Amino acid sequence: MIINRLIKNINSWKDNEAIIWNEKVYSYGWLRRRIKYYNEIIVNNKIEPGTVVAIIGDYSPNTTALLLSLIKNRNIVVPLTYIVKSNFQEFLKISTVQYIFKFDENDNFKIIKKEIKKTHELLKLIQEQEHSGLILYSSGTTGKPKG
Repeated sequence: MIINRLIKNINSWKDNEAIIWNEKVYSYGWLRRRIKYYNEIIVNNKIEPGTVVAIIGDYSPNTTALLLSLIKNRNIVVPLTYIVKSNFQEFLKISTVQYIFKFDENDNFKIIKKEIKKTHELLKLIQEQEHSGLILYSSGTTGKPKG
């Protein structure tokens, strides 16, 4: 799995700069520790592989670490920024999101669990193959946003 190779590289680059956010530098060592932290959050919240999870927030060090943890856990991820806030409910419904990690401007998060009764056929295919997935939405500048 490609994510395992990436995490192996992250482990070997521990002292190198990985992310600069809000004028602060985060090392690969910091990123590795946060990936481990989010792995524990995922396990403690019983977020199973194949579960559809939204990440709402800025592209930040913590959302990056969470994204990598979710990919490693073989989740289907829906990244959303506050720029598309007016479409959140529609995107979450279409994607049949089961968990939301909602980050604030300070990069802190809360977890929201959603009760979903059905899922999309395309998602079932990804889940059956036990792969991670990514659902991206267009901005909708030329009409209705598309996933």
